[in-house]
Amino acid sequence: MATVVAVENLNPKVLQCEYAVRGEIVIHAQRLQQQLQTQPGSLPFDEILYCNIGNPQSLGQQPVTFFREVLALCDHPSLLEKAETTSLFSADSISRAKEILATIPGRATGAYSHSQGIKGLRDAIAAGIASRDGFPANADDIFITDGASPGV
Repeated sequence: MATVVAVENLNPKVLQCEYAVRGEIVIHAQRLQQQLQTQPGSLPFDEILYCNIGNPQSLGQQPVTFFREVLALCDHPSLLEKAETTSLFSADSISRAKEILATIPGRATGAYSHSQGIKGLRDAIAAGIASRDGFPANADDIFITDGASPGV
């Protein structure tokens, strides 16, 4: 039988961990950036690259087109009815947007939903996890957020 996870049997380092996306290192980086602006040439570098927030575009990585296409179609579903959409968006993006919209009440993004996220999307995520990992996943244990900070 598997051990039940409880505060009493967690590694003490897990209990002491901090969410430091905006912690001491970032505060120091902001001071250095201010110094670069007020005293150009005062440091052996001329730019601060913030790598703490998981934003690969800030490092020059191009965004993945698929996700942006799906988001655009979900945010503006009437595009799916236009003939020119098939020449502007990939077939995979169109198909995925239709799948996602079918799980959203009213087929519209931007409305308030369950605090854990839209149930149909959580069901799809749980099924994907189960398929990928070979272990069952429960949609009620899944929280969809717009980033790590809201999740924490």
